[in-house]
Amino acid sequence: MSIIEITYDEALKGKPFHKVRRDTIPKEEFPHQPSTVSDWVSAAGLADKELVQLAERIRDVALPAVVDYFEFDQVIGGIRATDLFSLNSLMGATIEDQVVSTLNRHRSTWDNGLWGEYTFIRSAQAFPDVRLTHRSNPEDIKLGIELKSWFLLSKEGEPSMRFVPHPDACAPLDMVCVVPWYLSNAVCGNPKIAQPWVQQAKYAAEWSMFFWRYLRESKSALSLPERGFKKIPPCKPYPRKSDQISLHPLDDSGKNYGRLPRYHPIMDKFCESALDTEILGIKAENWRYFLQIQTDGVTIDAVKKKLSEKFEMTDFSDSNKIIGLICDMARELPENLMR
Repeated sequence: MSIIEITYDEALKGKPFHKVRRDTIPKEEFPHQPSTVSDWVSAAGLADKELVQLAERIRDVALPAVVDYFEFDQVIGGIRATDLFSLNSLMGATIEDQVVSTLNRHRSTWDNGLWGEYTFIRSAQAFPDVRLTHRSNPEDIKLGIELKSWFLLSKEGEPSMRFVPHPDACAPLDMVCVVPWYLSNAVCGNPKIAQPWVQQAKYAAEWSMFFWRYLRESKSALSLPERGFKKIPPCKPYPRKSDQISLHPLDDSGKNYGRLPRYHPIMDKFCESALDTEILGIKAENWRYFLQIQTDGVTIDAVKKKLSEKFEMTDFSDSNKIIGLICDMARELPENLMR
């Protein structure tokens, strides 16, 4: 099938397409990517300087500092190496709870003394799922964080998150935060986290809509109206659980809308940097790929061949080191943790 890639002007005239050429889209049509928290509120005209400064401390100090303060005493073990890919579905919510707990335990990273009556509360059924809320008045919400975890050794090599809210459901200071995590000994040990990705939630929602309409390569040629979304009632920030705020494209049989890491380049640098995280001296990406190519009965020669094909490797010290480390850790685990 030949891909129909057309110009932006042709798309506006109603011509069906698989993808619009990025270089033909006027720059002013792209959602504005804010670089500072002040940019987040400029369009909204938010005048509360103390609240803006609070958001700056949370984004620039508190969330990055979680890496240093994060504690998770439970040791994870007894999981077959080839089953590690599913660990985020088992542990993701617990990791997210621990991130919120860390923010509340280390208030000095974000509270300058003005916010003593507020605390971070997580509710998986709400959007955003973490809200800085008054202790005695749950309706008094200062800002929110949509928190997602990403197990670095997951098979996809990118966060499996979906981010689907309408931009109107995002307050200017709301954030979306992705926290990469891994086990201290790669295939077992204590959960550790790496530097998170933080972006304005409203911008992330706007970029998702824009990418879906213009830059996504659809399976069949569609016109712009066909690449639109089902109507939902008007929405506003901090909705109730019953409010309809999620966007549903007219054409999305695979339920793929909101896969933000695939909407390049919004998360590209972050994903690349996170996969460079070293675990026992070996990059997470190398661990991930090594585990991905393991199957029952696979030989070391077959593993080395696949590694050489992917990375054009002639030095297999990493793969040999991984094998040795896994064997050493397996011998050290208590028998009741081994399967």
